[in-house]
Amino acid sequence: MSSPIQTGYLQVGIEFFRLAREIVFGTRKANRRTVEELNTHLKSVGSNLLTDQERKRIAAYVAQNSIVNLHTRLLHGVPVLKRDQKYGAYFGAFTPFMDDAMDDGRKTYREVIDEVEASPELHPSLAYLWRPVKEILDTNETFHRFYQDTIVAQNESVSQNESTPLTFEELVKITEKKGGSSTLLYRSIATHELYPEEERALHALGGVYQLLNDIFDFYKDTQSGQQTIVTNRPDFFFIRELLDEKVREFLHLFDEIPASRRGKKRALASISIILARGFVACDQYQRLQRDSRFLVVRGRERKELIVDMEKPQNLLKSLSYAARIRKISTDN
Repeated sequence: MSSPIQTGYLQVGIEFFRLAREIVFGTRKANRRTVEELNTHLKSVGSNLLTDQERKRIAAYVAQNSIVNLHTRLLHGVPVLKRDQKYGAYFGAFTPFMDDAMDDGRKTYREVIDEVEASPELHPSLAYLWRPVKEILDTNETFHRFYQDTIVAQNESVSQNESTPLTFEELVKITEKKGGSSTLLYRSIATHELYPEEERALHALGGVYQLLNDIFDFYKDTQSGQQTIVTNRPDFFFIRELLDEKVREFLHLFDEIPASRRGKKRALASISIILARGFVACDQYQRLQRDSRFLVVRGRERKELIVDMEKPQNLLKSLSYAARIRKISTDN
């Protein structure tokens, strides 16, 4: 008879390949179609076509939407809908251009949209993508609600790029609000029912996902002067404890969702694969930090501070951590 840990490894392994298939194959068609549409538009208005970097960022954000959509489908036991894929791809492509417009111009979300509508030639990619995003806003009340929350969170996060130091507590609040609202926004593209308990759990999960982004972007954010929880306190022994605490808070909320046991187990297996990446990254940074109070970037090569999750040993470690995360949930 297999042990709970062995069963956990098996379930996580199955969901790992499901997640990989979803990202590699499930989003490829929607991503390619969106990029082709956007390039056709850019060519028609005499603008430069998408750069390799822009295409990569679009693919990354479309994948983020796909991951949240997969969590949701597994939880609710529903099939993939082409509509959800299509609008998820549009919104995924919209997000990096909006982030850049806000960061580069030090503008609020509303200021950028006003500029896009008044002078679309200034932001041709955003102008094209704003149309399908606006369609969702006009037809989906839940998406509209979380969209407004995301605008507030995005506006508040502008302070992370400013020279005025933010306190650790302020950064925690920004991180949780920004990550939580954006994850719920991706979730609300899907039209099936959102349980109140699911909303609370996904908001917490989004905060953890944002913390993961900040962990993996530690080198980049340090170089650019971006204020995050991690750059504010680059003690990765502390960051690991914080990550563990936030994961446990999410698991407690996730257990309260009134979904089927099978759906929750499958959804948690896919979620745990993402969460595990943060612990693998902390392992690498802790080895570099050793007995120092903080991990100092100065004097280190970039490759030391980039966590390569495609390395076989990191993939195996992430599966191990994912199984442990599922075990924590079953022990609660």
